[in-house]
Amino acid sequence: MLIYALLGTVIVVLGIALFLSVRRNLELDERFEEMGEQVEESLDILNDCYQRVTKVSEMPVTSDDPVVQQLLSDIKYAKHAILLIANKIVTFDRPEDEDEQG
Repeated sequence: MLIYALLGTVIVVLGIALFLSVRRNLELDERFEEMGEQVEESLDILNDCYQRVTKVSEMPVTSDDPVVQQLLSDIKYAKHAILLIANKIVTFDRPEDEDEQG
């Protein structure tokens, strides 16, 4: 009889733990989806910035002034950085197997 009472208590405790775990997982899933939407919006912004920076970096420069040349170099570097950030965000949640295949 004592074993059945103990078993019943264990089942109740495990049931409560399962309920709390499922509830927490659903909350985290909701937060993950919100974060996914924010990342998608950020990728759209990065794409717009990348296109603008690409246009500017492809413009011919007639000045040999070192400041202008350095500015052009910085713009190209920023273009590369934007592309790297976007790629890291896009591939963040992919399994490593998928990255190697793609």
